[in-house]
Amino acid sequence: MSKSDRSLSITGHEPSNSGNRENPFPEVIMPAMPPLGLITAIEDRIRNWRHRRMLQRLLKYDEFLLEDVGHHRADLVRASRLPLRVDPLKKLVEWREQSQGRSGGVALPLCDAGSE
Repeated sequence: MSKSDRSLSITGHEPSNSGNRENPFPEVIMPAMPPLGLITAIEDRIRNWRHRRMLQRLLKYDEFLLEDVGHHRADLVRASRLPLRVDPLKKLVEWREQSQGRSGGVALPLCDAGSE
C-alpha cells in the first residue's frame, strides 16, 4: 500500500495524484453543529426530569405539610407520571388554577418553572 492510498481526505476523496479509481467510502458531510431543535428538546427533557426529581422529594413529606404548602399528594403523583416531554411544574400550576377557579380560592405560587 503506497502513501497516497493511505492518505484519504476527510470527505472521502482520494488525492488527485492517485489516479481515477472508484472511492470505496461514501462521501459523508457532517454538520458543524447539531440541529437547534434537537438541543432544545434534550434541554427540555433534562429540565423536566429534574422537576420530577423535585416532586419525588416532595412526596416524602406527610399530608399535613403538603397541604400547608398548597399541594395534594395525588396531584404530585399524577404530575410525576406525565411523559418526559411535559413539564410537571407547569402542569401542577395549570391544575391548581383550574381547581382554584372552581373553588374560588387564592392560588399559591409553586415556584418559577423557568428558573433552571
